[in-house]
Amino acid sequence: MSRWIAFVLLLLTGIGCSREFAASSAIAPEAEKIMMSMEPSGALSIKEAHASSDSGTTTVVVGRIGGTAKPFVDGLAVFNIVDLSVEGCESDPHCRAPCNLPPEELKVSTALVKLIGDNGSVIPRDTRELLPVSNSSIVVVHGRTKRNDHGNLTILAKKVFVRPAK
Repeated sequence: MSRWIAFVLLLLTGIGCSREFAASSAIAPEAEKIMMSMEPSGALSIKEAHASSDSGTTTVVVGRIGGTAKPFVDGLAVFNIVDLSVEGCESDPHCRAPCNLPPEELKVSTALVKLIGDNGSVIPRDTRELLPVSNSSIVVVHGRTKRNDHGNLTILAKKVFVRPAK
C-alpha cells in the first residue's frame, strides 16, 4: 500500500512539474500579437530606410540586434539594430565595431526599434523576455518611422519577425 501511495505522489509531482514547464515556455500574450509567423518580403536595409523613409512613413526594415555594447533597454520592448552590411562583434567586450565607423556612417547604419502595443505605447516588458532574441539576432520589423532633430531613425514597430538562427 505504501508503494502505491508513493507512486501516486510521484506521478502527481511529475504532472505538476510538466504543467509548470508548459506555462513558463508559453509565448507572452503581447508577443502573440506582434510576432509574424512568416518573413515579409521587400524589407529595406537600415541604410536604405535612412535614405528613403521620411518621419511617419510605414516601412519594413531588416537588421541585426546590436550596434552598441548594450543593444537592449532593460524592462522595455526597445532595442537597437544595425545594418546587416556592418560587421558585428557584440559578443566581444573589447570590440569597437561598429563604433569604429565614422559618425555619419554609424548614424545611417543603425536604428532604434520600439515595439508598440495596442494602446500606442512602448510595451513595458523586456524584449528578451518578450521575444526569442539575443545579441546578433536578425529581425524584420514593420512599423512607422520617426526621426529626431539629429536625423536618427526610430521604428515604432507593431509587428516583428525573428529569423531563425543558423
